[in-house]
Amino acid sequence: MAKGAVLSREQQAALSLITVTAGLLQVSVQRPGEAPRTIGFHFPGDIVALGDEDLAADLEIKALLPVRAEGMGAAPEGSQSPGVPDIWERLCRQLALEQRARSSYAFDHIDGRLAAFFLRLTPVCSNGDEARPVVHLPMRRNDLADYLGIRTETLSRHLTNWRASGVIQLPSPRTAVLRDRAYLEALAAGR
Repeated sequence: MAKGAVLSREQQAALSLITVTAGLLQVSVQRPGEAPRTIGFHFPGDIVALGDEDLAADLEIKALLPVRAEGMGAAPEGSQSPGVPDIWERLCRQLALEQRARSSYAFDHIDGRLAAFFLRLTPVCSNGDEARPVVHLPMRRNDLADYLGIRTETLSRHLTNWRASGVIQLPSPRTAVLRDRAYLEALAAGR
Protein backbone atom coordinates (compact mmCIF):
# COMPACT_ATOMS: atom_id res chain seq x y z
CA MET A 1 0.00 0.00 0.00
CA ALA A 2 1.62 3.26 -1.12
CA LYS A 3 2.00 6.32 1.10
CA GLY A 4 -1.24 8.29 1.01
CA ALA A 5 -3.35 5.34 -0.14
CA VAL A 6 -6.72 5.00 1.59
CA LEU A 7 -8.28 1.73 2.69
CA SER A 8 -11.86 2.15 3.84
CA ARG A 9 -13.35 -0.66 5.82
CA GLU A 10 -16.48 -0.63 3.69
CA GLN A 11 -14.34 -1.56 0.63
CA GLN A 12 -13.97 -5.03 2.11
CA ALA A 13 -16.61 -7.50 0.96
CA ALA A 14 -16.46 -9.71 4.06
CA LEU A 15 -15.06 -9.49 7.53
CA SER A 16 -11.32 -10.02 7.38
CA LEU A 17 -8.17 -9.32 9.34
CA ILE A 18 -4.81 -7.96 8.24
CA THR A 19 -1.55 -7.77 10.12
CA VAL A 20 0.56 -4.69 9.49
CA THR A 21 4.13 -5.89 8.83
CA ALA A 22 5.73 -2.55 7.88
CA GLY A 23 4.77 1.11 7.73
CA LEU A 24 2.15 3.14 9.58
CA LEU A 25 -1.62 3.46 9.16
CA GLN A 26 -3.71 6.39 10.41
CA VAL A 27 -7.36 5.84 11.41
CA SER A 28 -9.68 8.85 11.08
CA VAL A 29 -13.37 9.35 11.70
CA GLN A 30 -15.55 11.96 10.06
CA ARG A 31 -19.05 12.47 11.32
CA PRO A 32 -21.59 14.59 9.39
CA GLY A 33 -20.87 18.30 9.79
CA GLU A 34 -17.50 17.72 11.51
CA ALA A 35 -13.88 17.87 10.37
CA PRO A 36 -12.01 14.54 10.18
CA ARG A 37 -10.45 13.53 13.51
CA THR A 38 -7.55 11.11 14.02
CA ILE A 39 -8.54 8.39 16.47
CA GLY A 40 -5.73 5.88 16.07
CA PHE A 41 -2.64 4.54 14.40
CA HIS A 42 -1.70 0.98 13.45
CA PHE A 43 1.96 0.00 13.76
CA PRO A 44 3.83 -3.11 12.56
CA GLY A 45 2.50 -6.09 14.47
CA ASP A 46 -1.02 -4.67 14.85
CA ILE A 47 -3.98 -6.70 13.67
CA VAL A 48 -6.65 -4.65 11.93
CA ALA A 49 -10.26 -5.80 11.47
CA LEU A 50 -11.80 -4.79 8.14
CA GLY A 51 -15.11 -5.12 6.36
CA ASP A 52 -17.82 -4.47 8.91
CA GLU A 53 -19.89 -1.57 7.64
CA ASP A 54 -22.07 -1.67 10.77
CA LEU A 55 -19.08 -0.78 12.93
CA ALA A 56 -17.10 1.58 10.80
CA ALA A 57 -18.91 3.32 7.97
CA ASP A 58 -17.42 6.62 9.15
CA LEU A 59 -13.82 5.37 9.47
CA GLU A 60 -11.00 5.80 6.99
CA ILE A 61 -7.60 4.10 7.14
CA LYS A 62 -4.74 5.89 5.37
CA ALA A 63 -1.09 4.90 4.87
CA LEU A 64 1.19 7.57 6.37
CA LEU A 65 4.20 5.56 5.22
CA PRO A 66 4.38 2.78 2.63
CA VAL A 67 2.62 -0.19 4.27
CA ARG A 68 3.01 -3.92 3.90
CA ALA A 69 0.34 -6.12 5.40
CA GLU A 70 -0.51 -9.78 5.43
CA GLY A 71 -4.15 -10.68 4.96
CA MET A 72 -5.73 -13.32 7.11
CA GLY A 73 -8.76 -13.44 4.85
CA ALA A 74 -12.28 -14.26 5.81
CA ALA A 75 -13.57 -17.43 7.36
CA PRO A 76 -13.92 -20.12 4.74
CA GLU A 77 -17.43 -20.60 3.37
CA GLY A 78 -18.84 -24.04 4.06
CA SER A 79 -16.07 -24.79 6.51
CA GLN A 80 -15.68 -28.39 7.68
CA SER A 81 -16.00 -27.28 11.30
CA PRO A 82 -19.48 -26.18 12.29
CA GLY A 83 -19.59 -22.65 13.65
CA VAL A 84 -16.20 -21.49 12.22
CA PRO A 85 -17.73 -18.67 10.12
CA ASP A 86 -19.73 -17.51 13.17
CA ILE A 87 -16.67 -17.59 15.41
CA TRP A 88 -14.64 -15.74 12.76
CA GLU A 89 -17.31 -13.06 12.45
CA ARG A 90 -17.53 -12.63 16.23
CA LEU A 91 -13.71 -12.41 16.49
CA CYS A 92 -13.50 -9.74 13.77
CA ARG A 93 -16.41 -7.77 15.23
CA GLN A 94 -14.93 -7.92 18.76
CA LEU A 95 -11.52 -6.79 17.52
CA ALA A 96 -13.02 -3.86 15.59
CA LEU A 97 -15.03 -2.77 18.64
CA GLU A 98 -11.97 -2.99 20.90
CA GLN A 99 -9.86 -1.01 18.43
CA ARG A 100 -12.46 1.72 18.28
CA ALA A 101 -12.88 1.85 22.07
CA ARG A 102 -9.12 1.88 22.65
CA SER A 103 -8.70 4.69 20.16
CA SER A 104 -11.36 6.91 21.62
CA TYR A 105 -11.11 6.57 25.39
CA ALA A 106 -9.69 9.40 27.48
CA PHE A 107 -6.44 8.84 29.31
CA ASP A 108 -5.55 10.66 32.51
CA HIS A 109 -1.83 11.06 31.85
CA ILE A 110 -0.94 12.98 28.69
CA ASP A 111 2.83 12.63 29.12
CA GLY A 112 2.50 8.84 29.43
CA ARG A 113 0.41 8.60 26.27
CA LEU A 114 2.80 10.85 24.36
CA ALA A 115 5.85 8.92 25.59
CA ALA A 116 4.26 5.58 24.64
CA PHE A 117 3.46 6.96 21.19
CA PHE A 118 7.04 8.16 20.57
CA LEU A 119 8.47 4.84 21.76
CA ARG A 120 6.08 2.89 19.56
CA LEU A 121 6.87 5.12 16.58
CA THR A 122 10.66 4.83 17.02
CA PRO A 123 11.19 1.46 15.23
CA VAL A 124 9.01 2.60 12.31
CA CYS A 125 10.17 6.18 11.72
CA SER A 126 13.64 6.60 13.20
CA ASN A 127 17.24 6.65 12.06
CA GLY A 128 17.99 3.34 13.83
CA ASP A 129 20.24 4.86 16.52
CA GLU A 130 19.03 3.15 19.71
CA ALA A 131 20.84 5.54 22.06
CA ARG A 132 19.39 8.77 20.60
CA PRO A 133 16.88 7.98 17.89
CA VAL A 134 15.83 10.74 15.53
CA VAL A 135 12.10 10.22 14.99
CA HIS A 136 10.47 11.71 11.90
CA LEU A 137 6.75 12.26 12.51
CA PRO A 138 4.80 11.22 9.40
CA MET A 139 1.69 13.00 10.68
CA ARG A 140 0.81 16.61 11.46
CA ARG A 141 0.84 17.75 15.07
CA ASN A 142 -2.91 18.33 15.03
CA ASP A 143 -3.42 14.66 14.00
CA LEU A 144 -1.24 13.57 16.91
CA ALA A 145 -3.17 15.88 19.26
CA ASP A 146 -6.49 14.41 18.04
CA TYR A 147 -5.19 10.91 18.66
CA LEU A 148 -4.10 11.84 22.18
CA GLY A 149 -7.43 13.55 22.85
CA ILE A 150 -5.87 16.96 23.52
CA ARG A 151 -5.65 20.33 21.81
CA THR A 152 -2.69 21.11 19.54
CA GLU A 153 -1.64 23.88 21.94
CA THR A 154 -1.51 21.39 24.83
CA LEU A 155 0.64 19.03 22.77
CA SER A 156 3.02 21.89 21.91
CA ARG A 157 3.25 22.85 25.58
CA HIS A 158 4.16 19.28 26.61
CA LEU A 159 6.78 19.01 23.86
CA THR A 160 8.23 22.40 24.88
CA ASN A 161 8.44 21.23 28.52
CA TRP A 162 10.21 18.04 27.46
CA ARG A 163 12.62 20.07 25.33
CA ALA A 164 13.36 22.46 28.21
CA SER A 165 14.06 19.54 30.55
CA GLY A 166 16.34 17.79 28.03
CA VAL A 167 14.11 14.80 27.34
CA ILE A 168 13.90 15.56 23.61
CA GLN A 169 15.28 17.94 21.01
CA LEU A 170 12.99 19.39 18.37
CA PRO A 171 15.12 20.33 15.35
CA SER A 172 11.96 20.82 13.24
CA PRO A 173 8.17 20.58 13.75
CA ARG A 174 8.12 16.99 12.44
CA THR A 175 11.40 15.75 13.93
CA ALA A 176 12.26 14.78 17.49
CA VAL A 177 15.51 13.46 18.95
CA LEU A 178 14.78 11.23 21.94
CA ARG A 179 17.54 12.15 24.40
CA ASP A 180 16.26 10.40 27.55
CA ARG A 181 14.72 7.09 26.51
CA ALA A 182 14.69 5.75 30.08
CA TYR A 183 12.56 8.70 31.21
CA LEU A 184 10.14 8.17 28.31
CA GLU A 185 9.90 4.45 29.10
CA ALA A 186 9.11 5.27 32.74
CA LEU A 187 6.41 7.75 31.67
CA ALA A 188 4.90 5.21 29.26
CA ALA A 189 4.82 2.63 32.04
CA GLY A 190 2.95 5.05 34.29
CA ARG A 191 5.85 5.72 36.68
